[in-house]
Amino acid sequence: TYGVDLALICETHLKTDQRFNISGHNIYRTDREHGKGGGTAVIIKDYLPHYRANINDTENLEATTISISTKTGHINFVAAYNPPSKILLKQDLDNITSSDNYFIGGDLNSKNTLWNSRITNRNGRILEEHANEAYYNIIAPDTPTYYPGNYLHRPDILDIILTNLKIMPDTLTVLQELDYDHNPLLCEWEALQRYLDIHTEQDIDAAIELFTTTLQETYKINTTISRKHHDFRIDHPELSYLLSLKREARRDWQRLRTPNERTRYNRLKAIVKRTVNQIRRTNFNTFVTDTATNMQKTCTITKVLKGTSKKSNTPAIHGKQGMAFSSLDKANAIALTLEDQFKPNPVHDQNFNRDVTRSVNDYIQRPITDLPAPITEQELQTTIKQLKLNKAPENGKVELEEVNPHLRGGRVENHLGKTIPSSPDRDLNLDLPVLSSRAQHESTETRWMKSQDISRSGKLISSIVQWGRGAVFCCLWCGSICSGFLLLYCPLLPLLFFHQRLFRRLTDIIFAAWEIYPASFMKELESKAWLPTPQPCTEHKSMCRLRKKESTTHLKDPLEQFDLDLLFTSG
Repeated sequence: TYGVDLALICETHLKTDQRFNISGHNIYRTDREHGKGGGTAVIIKDYLPHYRANINDTENLEATTISISTKTGHINFVAAYNPPSKILLKQDLDNITSSDNYFIGGDLNSKNTLWNSRITNRNGRILEEHANEAYYNIIAPDTPTYYPGNYLHRPDILDIILTNLKIMPDTLTVLQELDYDHNPLLCEWEALQRYLDIHTEQDIDAAIELFTTTLQETYKINTTISRKHHDFRIDHPELSYLLSLKREARRDWQRLRTPNERTRYNRLKAIVKRTVNQIRRTNFNTFVTDTATNMQKTCTITKVLKGTSKKSNTPAIHGKQGMAFSSLDKANAIALTLEDQFKPNPVHDQNFNRDVTRSVNDYIQRPITDLPAPITEQELQTTIKQLKLNKAPENGKVELEEVNPHLRGGRVENHLGKTIPSSPDRDLNLDLPVLSSRAQHESTETRWMKSQDISRSGKLISSIVQWGRGAVFCCLWCGSICSGFLLLYCPLLPLLFFHQRLFRRLTDIIFAAWEIYPASFMKELESKAWLPTPQPCTEHKSMCRLRKKESTTHLKDPLEQFDLDLLFTSG
């Protein structure tokens, strides 16, 4: 109706998964990613030469920018929206007013009496100061552009224009067209205005020649192939009559602000909405019926539904210097990326090579710290004896002085025979299982410490059934033996449970018990172990009788007469 070439839209309320297209126009959107509402968009006719400028959302300001190429230069058109809950920042205004020519329109929620608002708020004062510093004009209409839903609230001017172009306020017109609390603002101005100073006939001839030449050049440059434009307005007399009634009711409500006028306006708006939906359903059913009998229409609608009828715009590129929207900026961004990827090898530098060689030689010639002797069973036994009774390590930690000193640094020889640095964080350190076992079994250690006095006093705590097989030599000449299972009690069992990860063989466990508590171990072995009865052989019967008593005497070393490498089962 108004022949709009470019539209700046604020508060689109669109999400990234929602589609919005208008035939014959290009739409550039900046949707709000988090939260409801918000969003800006710019709609421009596709035959106008333009590109998307590199100005996006700032800290508090939502903006969408396109740049139109004209004969006198580029003009940036910005759709801006500042939420009412956020402060208008000067750095955001610097970002959108950084170009040479700009036209910024939208709802900045900035009120000031200088542009016909009722009051002046904080954002209005900030915008006034920035306009004086940056030398641009703030243009607003004479009538309100915002009508709140609550009739108790008064209308005001929120939609304004910031520009450094030669645009006068009388070019703005507020339209009473949309069913929204914000009325659209129409701006019309002459792109080229010439003021001629004519006094003589020669001046008239020169002006005519200048006008003719300018008109011809403009025609050659701006002539494009005409495209067929469809009129999408619904030709329905009843709907046109209802629309006129609704617009009249809207004007009355905005002028009188009474509840009756608002009720009348809402009722007519609902009637118009139902009528439009009914007409659309009827037209769609007719279109589907006609398409079923026409193959060309079927192919066309199939392409539209699949989204392959029109090639989508090339998306922006995020380069090293920021977002690239125009073709030139995209080409430069790709060139910079390829330049970084395909750089030649560095030029041969003698000083650099000399420094590298010196560093490598210093590292190779560095002396290697000798590895301390590995931990032994005797050291472990001594450490266990020195531990305090009834006290576990605090927070499951083990002091470094209790383990092999090479845990604190140095070098360890691995299974390949190579000497490598060692640290408590390396998996190659062979004493790490000692630390983990101590930390995991601190409660077991405490119980074992408490059980020492109990076991020494002769009380039976627990037993190991069939842990090994004892053998008594009956005959020293023929080597015949009698064997049987042994039954032992504490302190062997707690020691076994506590050190079951430290010792890999049963002989090591028995040896540790023998070395740490020899008296208690022998007492348990003598009183609780079941020794088999010797069975002398017939050939050396007399000899065996003589050796029988000697074979059952006190054992000095259990490792001499018992096969302790056998596996056991605990009862």
